[in-house]
Amino acid sequence: MSDKTIPAMDDETARLDALLAYDVLDTPPEPQFDDVVRVARTLCATPIALVSLVAADRQWFKAKLGLDVHETPRDQSVCAHAIKEREILVIPDLTQDARTRANPLVTGGPRLRFYAGAVLRTPDGQGLGQPLGALCVIDDKPRPVGLTPDQREALLALARQTMMLLQYRRAISRRDDVVQRIHHRVEVAESAQRAGGIGTFEIDIPKGRIFPSSEFCHLFGLPEQEAFDAAEIEALVLPEDRDAISNPATRSEATAALDTQYRIRRLSDGAVRWIGRRGAFEWDDKGRPLRLRGAVQDITDSKRVEARQLVLNQELSHRMKNTLAMVNAIATQTLHQATDPQALDAFSRRIQALGKAHDALLAQSMVGALIRQTIEGVVELVADPARVLLDGPDIEINARSVLSFSLLIHELATNATKYGSLSTPEGRVLVEWRIESDGKEPQLALAWREEGGPPATPAQRRGFGSRLIQSGLAGTGQADVRYESTGLQAQFRAPLAFLTTP
Repeated sequence: MSDKTIPAMDDETARLDALLAYDVLDTPPEPQFDDVVRVARTLCATPIALVSLVAADRQWFKAKLGLDVHETPRDQSVCAHAIKEREILVIPDLTQDARTRANPLVTGGPRLRFYAGAVLRTPDGQGLGQPLGALCVIDDKPRPVGLTPDQREALLALARQTMMLLQYRRAISRRDDVVQRIHHRVEVAESAQRAGGIGTFEIDIPKGRIFPSSEFCHLFGLPEQEAFDAAEIEALVLPEDRDAISNPATRSEATAALDTQYRIRRLSDGAVRWIGRRGAFEWDDKGRPLRLRGAVQDITDSKRVEARQLVLNQELSHRMKNTLAMVNAIATQTLHQATDPQALDAFSRRIQALGKAHDALLAQSMVGALIRQTIEGVVELVADPARVLLDGPDIEINARSVLSFSLLIHELATNATKYGSLSTPEGRVLVEWRIESDGKEPQLALAWREEGGPPATPAQRRGFGSRLIQSGLAGTGQADVRYESTGLQAQFRAPLAFLTTP
């Protein structure tokens, strides 16, 4: 049931070097890889799915569902056999295959029986590349027919996407190294400038005159002189940034942002530079502004670093959303003959919810997302946002929690639209979140309350959505779901540090 085995590698060291170059072993879970195994398990209808990387003496799981351990010895690894294949290894019954019949995971708990693993292979335009591990699905029951053709193609496609994620992960890591070096150079440059790289100024507001230091003149490319008209300095600021230095209606420094950043076109050479300004007002006895005193500094290098990070984060998010779109297409093609079209629609909507989560992450430079923004993005997929009332502080949850949080809100909103308060014109949903401590570890408490709809009743069968809701915020399991005559009432709690610590 496997493809033709490729020739044995003469140099295992080269394969291990390739694996180590990705710097992924023993790293924390990441939602992008968790999504892959979730989709693989769904498409292949198996209880277990893994992203397994085969190291020198062990196999380690970057992502896993249905298995409690994080790694196993290499001599217990079926993926160690899969990496000898060209593309995929399928073993319908592990007890009947000479390579696996004596494996402790087959002869003892958890008594594995079926295995299918698509090889995770590095890109190599000259050949096959190095096999790092496998994206595999496992069952505790034999499957004489193995995978269907559609499942086989889907698993191979997901394996290719997994390698793409590993590639992007390594690119981001290298980018961070570059950014760190740039930051170091900026810090060195700023340290060198501290003796003379910060310009000072004083503005006589009633007279509209500015009195700059020599370093101020140097930063703005001005000839050194005792004073300038404030309008001369403002003319150097790019038009679209002038609102940052004074009130757009009155052009009064009295209502300017004291700590601000803006761009100038330096007079001496025409170069566009970023300027950071800090200031403080002096007032007369009638409360009128007399002077603005402050300091300016060239922050162009640090702004360039921010821009590079933004571009790379946008590209990563774009690629991730393309991946989700491709997964959705694969699922639609694979399940097009499913007897339950509602299940396919639910799966598609969950993929869209993950896409909204990535939008929220991008807005916060991929380090986290605000709760309100995340809820709004997901709710608009299935309901009228005006009927979902949100109340809570601006709290940013970390990247690893955003995706599961989005799926939880998506299930609640979908259920409310189909069966709950949002299924009637008068109904609405109240979503409230707070930080609670009670003298203990601070926790995030989130309440979902439905009003104006039909009485809430439990689902007749406990499907994926029900299990997801019961798993709570970010899978912490602290969920109190009540089916009241007034509508669904759900309370969720999770340690704040778990949700917010990067």
